Amino acid sequence: MPVTIYHVNERSMSHDYVISVDLGGTNLRVGAVRDDGLIEEREKRSSEAKATTSEILQNIEEAIRTIVRRLEEKQKTIRGITLGFPGIVDSEKGIVYQSPHFPDWKNLVFVDYFRKKFPWPIKASNDANLAALGESWLGAGKGLKNFVMMTLGTGIGGGIMIDGKIFHGDHGFAGEIGHIVIEAEGHECPCGSRGCLEMYVSTLGIRKLIETADDVLRKEQLLERVGGNLDKITVQALYELAREGDILAHSTFKKMGYYLGIGLATLVNTLGIENFVIGGGISEAWDFFVEVAKKELAARTYSETARYVKLLKAQLGDDAGLIGGARF
Repeated sequence: MPVTIYHVNERSMSHDYVISVDLGGTNLRVGAVRDDGLIEEREKRSSEAKATTSEILQNIEEAIRTIVRRLEEKQKTIRGITLGFPGIVDSEKGIVYQSPHFPDWKNLVFVDYFRKKFPWPIKASNDANLAALGESWLGAGKGLKNFVMMTLGTGIGGGIMIDGKIFHGDHGFAGEIGHIVIEAEGHECPCGSRGCLEMYVSTLGIRKLIETADDVLRKEQLLERVGGNLDKITVQALYELAREGDILAHSTFKKMGYYLGIGLATLVNTLGIENFVIGGGISEAWDFFVEVAKKELAARTYSETARYVKLLKAQLGDDAGLIGGARF
C-alpha cells in the first residue's frame, strides 16, 4: 500500500511570540521567542552597566523596538514582553529592590516604564529564575520535578524549581545563591556583605583568586599572556590557558570548584534537592572544576545524601533566560 507523505509548510504555521529580555552584568540580550521555544529574532548589546538608570532603560527599550520592527515586518503576533533582570526582583510588583551589578538601582519600579512604552502585557522576574524555567522546559532540567539552577557569569544567579514551579519566597527574594557566605571575613561583595560565594565563583571571583594567588611568578606570567590587565581577564581566555597547560589557570579553576562545592553542600543540606543545573559562561570550563566541586560537596554533606546529588551542565547556554521568558 503506497504511503502518502505530507510536508508541513513552516510558513503556514501560526506562532505567537514573546519578546524576552535578559539583562546581565555585561550583556543585554533580547529575543523573539516562539511558543515552541524557538528564538527567531535576536538583538545583543552591551548592558551599559556604568550608565545612568535612565540610559540603561532606554537602551533596553531601543533593543525591544528593534525586535518589534522585525516581527511587524513579518506580520507576526506578539503576545507579551518578559523582562529578566539581575538582583532582587519582585515579580508581582515589578520592582528591583537591589541589583549588585547596577548599584544605583534601589526600589526601581521598572515595569511601569515599559508599560508606558508598549501595548502588550509585560511581566518581570529575576534573570536566573527565567534561566531555570528555560532549562526546565527544553534543557537539562526537563522532566525534573525539583532542581536548583546556578548561572555562573559576571556574578552568580540562582533559581529554585520546586514541583515544576519557580520558588520565589515570601517577597520574591528567594534564589540569591551568590550571596551565601562561605568565608566570614572574606572578600567584600557589592551586595554589602563579605565572603559571598559570588566573590569566589564568578568572573569577578576568578579575577580575585588570581589577584590573591601566592605564586607571584606564575601570576605575572599569566597576566602577561592576557595583556597585563587583571580586569580584562575573561573566563574564555583563562579556559584556553588551562587547556594549554598553564598551571595557575588550572589551579584557579580547581580553587573555584572547591568554593563551589562548599556552596552546593549548603544548598543540599538546606533544601534536600538532589539535582543542580549549572550554566553561565564559566560552565564552559566544566571539566576543570566539576570533580573538585563534587569532592568538596561530598565531604560536607551526609554520605547518604551526597550519593544522590547530580551536577548537570546546562544545555541552553546563553539562550536559557530568553527561552524561559516565553514560559513565564
